[in-house]
Amino acid sequence: MGTVTFVMFLARFLLFHLFESPKFLLSRGRQAEAVALVHGMAFKNKTKTWLTEDILNEIGGHPEEARTLKLSNMEIVKRKLSSFSAERIGPLFHTRKLGTITVLLCRCWGRTLFLF
Repeated sequence: MGTVTFVMFLARFLLFHLFESPKFLLSRGRQAEAVALVHGMAFKNKTKTWLTEDILNEIGGHPEEARTLKLSNMEIVKRKLSSFSAERIGPLFHTRKLGTITVLLCRCWGRTLFLF
């Protein structure tokens, strides 16, 4: 089984060229590449697309302006941690039984992650 996995791992680099997703390209401000990729997918699927770089600039702003906005590492961590609120985690501990099950599941997952 390991041999098959290793062969497929090598095939991914030697036989196939995987492109970045348009979403990733847009997040990096590479709108022209994202539009070209969407047009390439449309061509391969024998269809047409209405997407242009001008439309992306109207919807999401110009990439030159977006590059000036840089977040510090602390701001990035604060944004990520803001999604962990008591309103979202609280229901996992609503009853004693549910809280116990939640703790046990987290402990099992944590133990599994550290074994490998």
